[in-house]
Amino acid sequence: MRIYIYTGGEKLVSKSGVGQAIRHQQEMLRRAGVDTTEHWTADTAAVHVNTVLPDSLLAVLAARIRGRKVVYYGHSTMQDFRSSFKGSDLLAPLFCKWIKFCYGLGDVVLTPTEYSRKLLESYGNRVRCVEDFADVLGEFAACQPQLVLMDIKLPYRDGYYWCSRIREISAVPVVFLSSASDNMNIVMALNMGGDDFIAKPVDPMVLTAKVQAVLRRTYEITGAGQTVEFCGATLSLGDGCLHTEKGRVELTKNEFRILQLLLENRGKIVSREELMMRLWQSDLYVEENTLTVNVARLRKKLEEGGLEGVILTKPGRGYIIL
Repeated sequence: MRIYIYTGGEKLVSKSGVGQAIRHQQEMLRRAGVDTTEHWTADTAAVHVNTVLPDSLLAVLAARIRGRKVVYYGHSTMQDFRSSFKGSDLLAPLFCKWIKFCYGLGDVVLTPTEYSRKLLESYGNRVRCVEDFADVLGEFAACQPQLVLMDIKLPYRDGYYWCSRIREISAVPVVFLSSASDNMNIVMALNMGGDDFIAKPVDPMVLTAKVQAVLRRTYEITGAGQTVEFCGATLSLGDGCLHTEKGRVELTKNEFRILQLLLENRGKIVSREELMMRLWQSDLYVEENTLTVNVARLRKKLEEGGLEGVILTKPGRGYIIL
């Protein structure tokens, strides 16, 4: 087996961090006993792409034609692009779309985890990275985190699987962070128990703001011991759980917030915009499907607790609990 390390544009990146990364990959694979090549051979198993230059797409296309895997290294970010030359700030949004397209072509996208970790730690968070991807649940149980950042494409099993396993033992918020950000993957992530979805590449300021917002919404639930009764059920404002005749129903923080806002306005229509503002503080970075999926999940849990038809949809207007 050989790994094709694509070196297109080598002269442009040879003296940069990307060039150094390519050399490190070659050395790492050599020490692991894996042969590398700079051109396609019959036993080439995958191609490693380190740049987002237009000619790198040729290597990706060649891999697809041959049925080989593509590993993209996410060295480039919009934050790095900004202020890199005169006029780069104006081009940054276009660059963001371009690298998002490029990274979306990879079967696996490897990102600078250490960079993300230091970025989050700089905002006062304690961060632990998974080391054994064959036992993500075990590391989760040992760490007992207050929030999980989860990618979709992981070694051994995907993020959907691990999110569903986490949901079996915990209601801790799970935020998906992935370049596979088409609507189908977003809906799947939320259906499997995710609380939010952030598309990569993402501006570091947006990432940290999103993480802080989720933590704030989840752990600033006040009024321990207070309850709200409706339709024969009781919503506990202290622990965010619902108690019905069929037993205790665990709600995610988004499901709790939706139900709480609807009960606060019982008998009144609550618009989608109001719900999105309550959940995400701003609807600027939220897909419409995200709210729809959260409401659908809440309805399903209410039905399982014997509360069918509690949340009514008013087409074009919003939702209401009578």
